[in-house]
Amino acid sequence: MKNYNYLTIFLVIGATLLTVGCVSGRKTRAVNAHLQRLRDDSTATARRNAQVLQLRADSTSTARRNAKEKQLREDSTATASRLGTLQNPAPVAEPAPAAVKNPTPTKGKPKQVTIGTKAVPPFPPVMVSANFKSVYPAIKQVQWAKTKPALNAATTDPEHYQANFAIADNAWSVLYTENGEVVETRTEILPSQMPLDVHLAIQQKYPNAEVISAATFKHVGHKGSYVAHLKSPTDSSAIEVILTEAGEFVK
Repeated sequence: MKNYNYLTIFLVIGATLLTVGCVSGRKTRAVNAHLQRLRDDSTATARRNAQVLQLRADSTSTARRNAKEKQLREDSTATASRLGTLQNPAPVAEPAPAAVKNPTPTKGKPKQVTIGTKAVPPFPPVMVSANFKSVYPAIKQVQWAKTKPALNAATTDPEHYQANFAIADNAWSVLYTENGEVVETRTEILPSQMPLDVHLAIQQKYPNAEVISAATFKHVGHKGSYVAHLKSPTDSSAIEVILTEAGEFVK
């Protein structure tokens, strides 16, 4: 009987220890699982923070690239505009006679756009004067001179009659034969209005010369071109050159 009681006590103690061990194991597993969830959450948070930082860095880099591209576009537009001014100068069209009202003459005599001419009496031949007045009826002040054409003029050719006058403070020059036929027409422009090819050709052939005046140039039988007067730093005399729009020297 006494042995039976001992056995019962042992069984009760063993069952109690087993129960305690099971409960403790479940608690330990629960704690471990909770710790693992915390570690996983921390890792996920760190990844999200890294992604946010990367997105911010990418956004900053994109903004810098966009700003740089915008600046490059603006610089390219400004450069194209400057080149366009030289390559495509605004054409100087001859105004209709009826639209010329009270032209502003220069002080004293109208400006000359040619060199090497000589003054003549104030009255040219009747046909020349009549043709000039029919085209430029509003011009009241004109200076006449005699000179040969700038192109295709032989030494034996006669001199023609040149009308020098001003329209809107720009010098004009028209060359007539004795019969009143127009041979050449020049209209003063700024040197910067000549095409870029013309500037480059002049600079290449006369690297040290200065363009002191320029004009559009129309000659019977030739395409429109440009005439420029150059001054060399070593020579006080002016040089007259005539070029096509493509920069080819005609004279």
